[in-house]
Amino acid sequence: MTTRRPTLFSSIPSTPPQDSRWLLATNQRNLFYMLAAGLIMSPEGFADKYYCDPLDTFPGWLPLFKEKTPMSALEYAVSENKHLRPCLVSLNLTNLQGRVRAVSADNKAKEIIFPDELTDSAEILLIPGPLPVTIIESIIFKSGTDKNAFNSDSRNYGNIPVTDLIRTVKPELFSGKCEVSWPPAGLRLDNLDTPLVRIFSAGAMMAMLRIMADLGDDGIAASRLAFDDEADEALQVTAPLISSVKKWQRLGQVPEELNGIPEKLFWGAVEELILRQESTSNPTNDQDVMLEYLESSSKKFEGRLKLALLRLADDLKKLSGFGDKTITELFERHPKSFSRVMTIFFLRDKCGELLNFRHPLLTEQDYLAAAILFAAREGWLGLPLELRD
Repeated sequence: MTTRRPTLFSSIPSTPPQDSRWLLATNQRNLFYMLAAGLIMSPEGFADKYYCDPLDTFPGWLPLFKEKTPMSALEYAVSENKHLRPCLVSLNLTNLQGRVRAVSADNKAKEIIFPDELTDSAEILLIPGPLPVTIIESIIFKSGTDKNAFNSDSRNYGNIPVTDLIRTVKPELFSGKCEVSWPPAGLRLDNLDTPLVRIFSAGAMMAMLRIMADLGDDGIAASRLAFDDEADEALQVTAPLISSVKKWQRLGQVPEELNGIPEKLFWGAVEELILRQESTSNPTNDQDVMLEYLESSSKKFEGRLKLALLRLADDLKKLSGFGDKTITELFERHPKSFSRVMTIFFLRDKCGELLNFRHPLLTEQDYLAAAILFAAREGWLGLPLELRD
C-alpha cells in the first residue's frame, strides 16, 4: 500500500496555539545525527546509527508531546545503551499546516487538519516526517551534567551545528508525570518511513555545485539548475557529462534519457555509490564499488571502449596501492573526462580535498563532475559545516 505524503509546510504561516510547547523525546546520540543531517527524521534516515527511541513506534511519524512527556517514552529513549542521556527537543510549529494525528488523554486518536482543527484535548501529535531542524526552538536536558556532556561531545564532530541552539536545563519536564500513556493503545498507522540516502546525496551535490559555481559558465548553470525548481528551461550545462544534473536532482535517480555513453557511465557510477549506501549489508568500500562497476560496464561494449574501461580499471587498482605512474601520466593516458573524474575519485577521498586539488590538464567539466561524484560518496552528513553554508 502506498500513502501520499502530506505537505506540512505552507508559505502562509499558520497559527497553532502558542501557549503549548510541543516536545520530541529522544537521546543525545540520535539528536546529534539529526542535527548533522539537518532533519528531524525517523529511523530509516539514520542507516545503522540509530538508537531506539519513540521515533520507531510509528515509523515515518514524529511523536510530539504537549508540555509533559510520559516516563515510558523517556525511558525507552535511553534503553538501548547505558551511555545514552535523555533530552527533549522543543519545536516551533508555526509554519506547519496539513493533516496530522492528534491523540487525547483518553488515548483516542483522530486525523485533524493542523492547526485549524487542533484543540486543547490533544496531548500528542503524530506528524509525518521528516521536518527541518530549523524549527527547533530549544534543546532541554534533565541536568546540568547532561547539558555539559552534550556540549562537550558536540565539539568532537565537524558537522553538528549547535552554536545557535538554545540549550536549557528543566528537570521537571523529565518527571514522567503525564496524563497520556505511550504508546497509545491500539493505534495503527501506515508506515511512512523511507531511506534518505538520495536526499542526503542531492544536498551534498547542491552544496558542492554552489561552491564550484565560480569555475565558469557551466559552474553557474549547474548550480542554478540544482537549486532552482523554476530555473529557465533555456538554461543549459554545455558539459555533456553533467548536462542531466537537473533531471537527477528532480528524480533522485539516473534519468532514462541520457545523451551518450560517457554520460550514462558517469551517472551510472553515481547510482552505484548511492546503492552501496542504501545496502546496509554491503561492506564493499567505495573504490571497490567503482572498480566492479568499470569491469561490469566493460562487458557491455566491444573494441576500443571495452579496452579503455579495462585499462582504466587496471590503472586505478594500482593507484589504490602503490601506483607506478604520476598523476600527469595518468591524465595523459586517460584523456576522456569520465576517466579523469574516476582517477580523481581514487586520488582524493573527501569533498574538501577535491576543492584544494588542481591540475593543469583538468577542465571545468572535470571538476564539476568530480564534485557530483564526491558528493554521492560523502553525502550531506559527510560534509563539514564550512562546506554547507
